[in-house]
Amino acid sequence: MLRRGFLSASSGAKNVGVKNLAFSPKHYPDIHSSKFFGVVSNVDEYSNFVPFVKASSTLDEAAALNVRGSLVNGRASSKLAPILDRGDLKRFKKEFQAELAVGYGGSESGSSVFTDRYTSLVTCTKTTLSGHTGGVDDILEYSVHAQDLRDSAIFEGLGSIWTIRPTQGGQGCTVEFQVWYKVKIGSGVGGLLGGGIDAIMSSSIGTISKLQMDAFEKRCRRAAT
Repeated sequence: MLRRGFLSASSGAKNVGVKNLAFSPKHYPDIHSSKFFGVVSNVDEYSNFVPFVKASSTLDEAAALNVRGSLVNGRASSKLAPILDRGDLKRFKKEFQAELAVGYGGSESGSSVFTDRYTSLVTCTKTTLSGHTGGVDDILEYSVHAQDLRDSAIFEGLGSIWTIRPTQGGQGCTVEFQVWYKVKIGSGVGGLLGGGIDAIMSSSIGTISKLQMDAFEKRCRRAAT
């Protein structure tokens, strides 16, 4: 189920006109949470299986963003660095930049009405609770948050967040997905102005996101075989 909404002026001036789409949590009883997290956080592979993603790559120079001492180079390491330790509760994070090219307004197998290329900051986190049986930490939650940084000719803001929680004693998971965007005023591409782009996005973003969610599920099942 898809929930659409707008962030109103009361949410802050910078959020006026931001369109928000949140999907109801989906349960996968036979996909481990770490497997789903691994597929979602591996941005380099997106162009090989995610509909409408035409190119995807992480950037070696991501380490230059290490302003908080918690950034791990996206290509060279898959390790999550500790950022929180409150007794039993621990959180780990890695950040990297990724370049993507995504088509909008077309069919899954056909050409897109327009394509946007941009750079995102991707933040991956894992939250754990110290295990009291066998010394193994329990996974509480994974998340993958992508926020458009620069270069987009179409969007003033674009972001998404995956939240993945284990179920079934750790053998399954529940996944939530949310995406938001704001089209630039006066933007234009392929003969379309901002209003036309906004109309195409409003009519297609839900379908695109649903197809992409299904693609991640299929990739997880393929990786498990």
